[in-house]
Amino acid sequence: MKKIKNLMRLLLSTCFRLLLELRIYWQFFCSKRGKGPLILFVVCDDEPGWGSELRSKRVVDYWQSQGKSSLFLPSKLLSNQRQRIGRLLKVDVVIHQTFVNEKADPRDFPEAINIIDCDDAHFNDAKLKQSIIERCLLCEGAIGGSRYTQKWLRQYIDKTIMLWTSAPYSHIETPLPSLRSKKIIWGTTNPLLTKIEAEFVRDIINNCSTKTTFEFIIIGSGSHKEIINFFALGLPETIKVTHIPRLPYDDFIQLLTQGAVGIAPLIIDGDCFNAGKSFGKILAYIAADVPVVASNAVDHALFFQDGENGFLANEIEQWSDHIIRLLLEPDLRDTVSGNAKKHLQKELSIEAFSTKLYEFVTELYEDKNGLLCCS
Repeated sequence: MKKIKNLMRLLLSTCFRLLLELRIYWQFFCSKRGKGPLILFVVCDDEPGWGSELRSKRVVDYWQSQGKSSLFLPSKLLSNQRQRIGRLLKVDVVIHQTFVNEKADPRDFPEAINIIDCDDAHFNDAKLKQSIIERCLLCEGAIGGSRYTQKWLRQYIDKTIMLWTSAPYSHIETPLPSLRSKKIIWGTTNPLLTKIEAEFVRDIINNCSTKTTFEFIIIGSGSHKEIINFFALGLPETIKVTHIPRLPYDDFIQLLTQGAVGIAPLIIDGDCFNAGKSFGKILAYIAADVPVVASNAVDHALFFQDGENGFLANEIEQWSDHIIRLLLEPDLRDTVSGNAKKHLQKELSIEAFSTKLYEFVTELYEDKNGLLCCS
C-alpha cells in the first residue's frame, strides 16, 4: 500500500509539473511576440508578494502589458524542463532571481544571455558562497538590489546595474495616518533572529515608553511567548506589546495600515546579510501610508530626505525623538507618508524598475548580436 501511495504521489507530481510546462508554451503562443528579445525569469521560490514576485513576476506582467516578450518560470519546474523550454522557445535572455538553490542555474540555458538578479547578500553565507560564485561566472550581466550587492557582483561580472526592489502603487484604501492610534510597527523576518538587533529595538521602545504611551506591534516569525517576553521586559504596563506571525504580503500591508510609525532598523556588523538590504519591507510601509524611521545605513539615505519623506537615525535618542514626534504630531504623519508615496512612484514603482531593467537587458542583447554579426 505504501509503495502504491508513493507511486501515486510521484505520478501526480509529474503530471503537475508537465501541466506547468504546457502552460508556459500556451502563454508563449497566445502572446504577441514583440521585436525585442524573449526574456525569461527563473525564480528560486514562488512566495507571493515578496522579493521573487516584486522583482520578477510583476515585471513580466508589466512588460507583457507593454507588448514586450517575457515569461515567468515557476520554481517547481525541474532542470530538464527549464532546459527544454529554453531550447524550444529559443529564449534570448534569462534573468535568474538569486542563486540560493539549484532551481536557478545558467547551465540550463547555454544559448541565452544569463543575468543574475541578487537582491540580498546570500553570498555572505559560507555554505552558499562558492556555489553562487560558480554560477555568477557563467553570467553575462548582473543586477544588484543595493550598492553593496552590486559591488560584490562586479568582482565576477563586468556588466552590472543597481536596482532597488520595487513595488506597484498600492490601491488599498488606507485611513489617513493622522487618524490612526499611536501604534509603532516593526515588520521583520524574525524579530529574535539577531540578538544585537532585537536588543537595539527593545532599547528604542523602552526609551519611547518614558515619553508617551503607545502599542508596539511586532510582525514576524518565532515563538509568540518568547517574543512578547523579550520586548515587554522593562516596559510599564501602559505599553502594550503585540506579536503577529508572518503574513501573506497583501495581509501584511493591510495590517500595516493601522500603524502611526513604521521602524526599519538595520544593524550591520562587517559583511553580514543585512549589509545587502535595501528597502524590502519599507516598501510595504510606504504602500500602507506609514511614515518610516529607518537606520541611516545601506541605501536608505539615497531615498529618504530626513524629515521630509521619512526619518533617519543612528543613536537611540535619535530614534526615540523621531518616533515620538510622529506619534504626537498627526499632521506630520500625513505630510511625511504622502511625500514618501510620491517619491516611491517616481523611484521605486514597478514601472520605473521595469523600464530601467529593460534598457539594461536590451543593451546586453544588442551587444551580443553586434558581436555575432561582426564575427
